[in-house]
Amino acid sequence: MDTEGAPTILIVEDDPGIAELERTRLEEVGYRTTVTATAEDAMEEIRDSGADLILLDFRLPGGISGLDFYAQLKAAGYDPPVILVTGFSDEMTVIRSLRSGVRDFITKSLEYLDYLPEAVARVLRQVQIERRLTESEARLAGVIESVKDAVIVVEADHRVSLFNPAAERMFECSAAAAIGRPITDFIPDEHGTLPVQVAASVEVSGANQLAAGNEGVRASGERFPVEVSASRGDAGGRRFYTLVARDVTTRKQAEEDLRRTTALLQAVIDGTTDAVFVKDRAGRYLLANEAAGRFVGREAEAILGQDDTALFDPAGARRIKEKHLAVMETGRPDTHEDTLTAAGVTRTFLTTLAPYRDEQGDIIGVMGIARDVTERRRLTAERDELLARLQLHVERMPLAYILFDANLVTSQ
Repeated sequence: MDTEGAPTILIVEDDPGIAELERTRLEEVGYRTTVTATAEDAMEEIRDSGADLILLDFRLPGGISGLDFYAQLKAAGYDPPVILVTGFSDEMTVIRSLRSGVRDFITKSLEYLDYLPEAVARVLRQVQIERRLTESEARLAGVIESVKDAVIVVEADHRVSLFNPAAERMFECSAAAAIGRPITDFIPDEHGTLPVQVAASVEVSGANQLAAGNEGVRASGERFPVEVSASRGDAGGRRFYTLVARDVTTRKQAEEDLRRTTALLQAVIDGTTDAVFVKDRAGRYLLANEAAGRFVGREAEAILGQDDTALFDPAGARRIKEKHLAVMETGRPDTHEDTLTAAGVTRTFLTTLAPYRDEQGDIIGVMGIARDVTERRRLTAERDELLARLQLHVERMPLAYILFDANLVTSQ
């Protein structure tokens, strides 16, 4: 049978006949084996090649017991799984073996070779599971130690049993000083939103619940806003809660600054007599101030989500769309005049358009400012007409005329 890559079993047995029987039985089911007769040879084999499991006779040459040899192995820094094999057994031997860390205990009998492979397979599976658990715990511990958020484990009595380095920094308290203290020392329950209580109300173990509106308390007594996610865990009849806390002081301040800036900007936009608007690529209004609403005879909120076909005459809506598409395609601003009809009223607008970009700089629409220049155009037209009429009247006069400037210099 091909045993390449199979686990290696080191048989430590001074009786050649028994050693050969054990070797043959294990190799029949696919294991690789190495046989040694003495503790010295076994130690050398472990140093040179190692072993996945040791099948260890209880009595070894030189008056040393298998348990004594196992103790020497561990003292030398080796701790492979061991199955102890003996020709006789008593309660004290079994107790000593299990206390020393031996994984299984087999008594030599007529049948023991039949169940030997099963015992070896069971121990190897157990070791593999333990290694995976150890690796998983090590990875989890590494994550808990390295994350920027505070990770706190709270027992059923609401006392802290784990406090990671981020929690130490956040609450300015060492883990040694935090463990055993009530969680309310760090996250007071003043608003009925204690994360543990929120998590306790969840029927499913492990379900995450976000507790909002909490405050954290540093060792100095300083309070700060904290966002906490809590989950419940149950293991071996023990209930516990895992809290992940994030200091949101900076975010809250940024949100407040943004709120104030937005309110100020909105006041400026609403206070201007020019129409201010933002549209998406499809031409739908994302933002429109009060002046924009007045220009089309609607409330500003009624414009949002609409496009120009619902606001202006069809020909005007087409011209607006063409201008907006040109700005989005070229990425260049544009200023133009246009006469449009909305709500049955015709007005002339001077509009400046610019591309509206997202955080990555991609054009996602247009933004613009439009000024109603209807009255200015009317006055300009009236002035031009009056000057034309005056010019015609002067030219038809039968008298000569001369125009002087302030320095009595003729201009005509």
